[in-house]
Amino acid sequence: MPDWLSALMPTADEEPQPKAVLEDEAPLPVVGQAARRTAPPTPPTPEAGDALDDLRSQVAVPDAAPPAAPKKSRSARSARSARTFGGLLPWQVFFLSVLLFLDVAIIGMLFLVMLERVVLP
Repeated sequence: MPDWLSALMPTADEEPQPKAVLEDEAPLPVVGQAARRTAPPTPPTPEAGDALDDLRSQVAVPDAAPPAAPKKSRSARSARSARTFGGLLPWQVFFLSVLLFLDVAIIGMLFLVMLERVVLP
């Protein structure tokens, strides 16, 4: 045990210090919950049709202009990038495929050795 840690431990002739106790035994509020406890919101009791209208009005976005139609033609670069695997560069795809091949080959060889179909010299 380090010296600095053993110096913090009480000795046999010392009595351990009591833990600090708060005067108020109530738990402390979490940040952001104090405002909720002081003023709980009282939801109004609207009719079913009014509640749906309120939800629709909250979600509704005024249409300033209709969205532009997407272009049908794509550039050569975007067409080429759509064919790549996960947006990776060709050398990255090659590297991953080599690693996958090596994993399968090594695991296959270990499996064959385990089944004693191949005997190592």
